[in-house]
This record gives sequence, structure tokens and C-alpha cells, in this order.
Amino acid sequence: MVKFLKRAILTIGILAGLTIGAALLVPMFVDVGKYLPDIEAMVTRQTGRSFSMGDDIKLSLFPRAGIRLSDLTLGNPDGFGETPMITVKSFEARVK
Repeated sequence: MVKFLKRAILTIGILAGLTIGAALLVPMFVDVGKYLPDIEAMVTRQTGRSFSMGDDIKLSLFPRAGIRLSDLTLGNPDGFGETPMITVKSFEARVK
């Protein structure tokens, strides 16, 4: 019984360490910037308006999962002028 508990605690500790390590390392090695054109095209297609994002996109997984975007611009629909409907300098969302 004691050996089982020691092995269980060791296994749980190793899994927790790997999970925390992955949460710290994934944002360092995943280049989310390569998805910017796809995101812009998807928003443009879904809204029917021009959409652009700045190059500064950051992903974080530790201590909270989140994303930070900059220079977001959503254009007006046809017939409403050339100035953008919405311009956001920076945007950040986190999940606790």
C-alpha cells in the first residue's frame, strides 16, 4: 500500500511538472503570427467588412490563458464611407 501511494504521488508530480512546463514553453515556440492572414480573412468573410490586425500578437498560457492583440481595424459596410467603423489600439483577453 505504501509503495502504491509513493508511485501515485510520484506519477501525479511528474504529470503536474510536465503540464506546467508545457504551459510555459508552448507560447515561446508557437508562432501565432503566421495565423494572422487566416484570422483576417475569416473575419472579413464572416462580417463582409475589411478587417486588419497589427503584427503584435501574444499568446500566454501561464498563469492565465490569454491573448493580446494590437491595432485592430474593422471597416464600415459598403455605402458608409471610407473611415473605419472600429479602431482598437490594443486588446487583451484572459481566462482565469
